[in-house]
Amino acid sequence: MISTIQGLHYPGYSHLHDTLSQMGSSISPVSSIMSVWWSILGFMFVLLGVSFYKSFNNSSKYIKLASWLFVFYGVGEGICSGVFPVNYNDSGFDFISMLHIILSGIGILAIMILPFVLQKIYIKKYFPLFYNYSFITVALGLVFIILFSLAKSIDNPENFLVQYKGLWQRALTINFYIYLTTLVVLMNRYRLDEKASI
Repeated sequence: MISTIQGLHYPGYSHLHDTLSQMGSSISPVSSIMSVWWSILGFMFVLLGVSFYKSFNNSSKYIKLASWLFVFYGVGEGICSGVFPVNYNDSGFDFISMLHIILSGIGILAIMILPFVLQKIYIKKYFPLFYNYSFITVALGLVFIILFSLAKSIDNPENFLVQYKGLWQRALTINFYIYLTTLVVLMNRYRLDEKASI
């Protein structure tokens, strides 16, 4: 929501064509606001990881791992995106930009692994819909990651994939945010691990 609103204050910016990182880059007129927002959002995911851990009566290896994956995502894709913005210049990516790319990549990897770990907690016997939904989320995530990666690697601004790289990135984000929202609902419904197999 914040990024959508701030995009209106960025002349020439397109949510379909431009990446989220560009909004926080050195050339962006809304970079400071976006940096603060990403840091806050990342911190919220860290708190979600802590809340997830505390929502169970025990601390199995899968619960611990899932909690850490929330933290890795929040720090990598959120906080570090705010602290280490991408700097666009003719000489290529600088050290700060490389940190942004690497840490953001770690965050994405964490969120891709998370559904498989959650399947070990919310097992198919008791949570068949969520269990199967985890597979769908990862499959869609892979599709959007591939589309976004291709869009970033093709050196042709007229290419269809390149023209909609902003769309692929946002679809990737929305896909996992819907999944995490579903998880939060599940956490609230089954506060204790009465049915979850640990």
